[in-house]
Amino acid sequence: LLLPLERDNFAYIGRGNHACPNTNNAINRKEFRIVTRALVTDYSCHIKLNEYGSNRMHDNADSSSAATTIEIPSCMNDFLAILNRYREADKSLIFSDEAMSNRIARTYEYRPRLPYPFTALKEILKDWDVIFLTLHRPLYDFVPSTYVERYKVGPNKMKLNQWHNQQKDNQGLCIEEGGKPIPMPFDDTFSRGNKINIRSLLQPNQQLSPTPAGQYEILKEIDWKSGLILVDMNMQPQPNTEGSGKSIFLLEVICNALNLTHTCQGYLSQTKKEEQKNPSLPLHYDFIAVEACQRGYKNGTTTSRSDARNLIRKHQEEDLLLKPNDLPLECPNDEVLNRILKVSLEHEKRLRESKWNHEQEETHIRGFWKAANEKKKFCMVNVTRVMEDRHWISFFQDLQK
Repeated sequence: LLLPLERDNFAYIGRGNHACPNTNNAINRKEFRIVTRALVTDYSCHIKLNEYGSNRMHDNADSSSAATTIEIPSCMNDFLAILNRYREADKSLIFSDEAMSNRIARTYEYRPRLPYPFTALKEILKDWDVIFLTLHRPLYDFVPSTYVERYKVGPNKMKLNQWHNQQKDNQGLCIEEGGKPIPMPFDDTFSRGNKINIRSLLQPNQQLSPTPAGQYEILKEIDWKSGLILVDMNMQPQPNTEGSGKSIFLLEVICNALNLTHTCQGYLSQTKKEEQKNPSLPLHYDFIAVEACQRGYKNGTTTSRSDARNLIRKHQEEDLLLKPNDLPLECPNDEVLNRILKVSLEHEKRLRESKWNHEQEETHIRGFWKAANEKKKFCMVNVTRVMEDRHWISFFQDLQK
């Protein structure tokens, strides 16, 4: 979509993605590093920006004296150079980085005691029309997805490829490599402190990950002249409409929220079937691999944690032609599920505000029970039953040969 985006006089700066090669070139990577430092990770610069913003407010409020020249902190020079370059080219910018929501919400990994420099940025960007585009989905979908995403294997998560035995193995086969344990969804021992699981993410005022409503309420308080656009990621397609088979929320962003005419036409004209580029994979296979290692069913000295996961996944999905949720599962009871539903409904009301109505509530409730009962969003594999299953015992024995 980057070519029609150019025709709409827009440029995109975002995290490089191998699924979208045009976003992974050297120029984009450099610009992304500069912009994300300025807006997200350069905490020393944010301290200076907060001082700058405070001084500007004081200067503007002091009508008895002539205005003084307060210089923008030099740590913003590279960022402003990028903005000026695109301005001279008569282009608007789209900047996208999930980490920005964490910094704005001041979660525990992003300096929660350091206020985000909204006042300074409003002053620095006063000649730009700044639009915050925030995507949201129901809390019952957001919470399990955030939990799984946290422990999904990736380039910066090497400890998820290393074994840990937590002193459970007495056969010496599951070596301690300093690997990272993954908490069970409702394990309250992991909920204490800064450990992310479903239980901890449902706690009120948690600072582990920004919820859609929490993010929206922060941004709503900032008086940006161009405003805030809220887009529902779970929008349902209208039957027999243009764009059938496309991502509905992407259509909403491209065609309506940002009104990118050429990009919208280019997206609608694509005939290639869309594939999910960042699937949310279950954690079942890791739990089974670690349990098998700790019980001595799998030799951790000869097989890596990642290889063990892949072997279990391959056997379940390719050899047996079964899905992850066909494994024995352990699911929360109705009392727990109803508590989650109540929290999710309250969260949705905060987003919808005066637009919240009975029909939306009923749709939310139906969606919740579908997620809970059909998609098993809140369930986790019962590793005890797997380890006692003769088929899986035989599978692990065959791997040891």
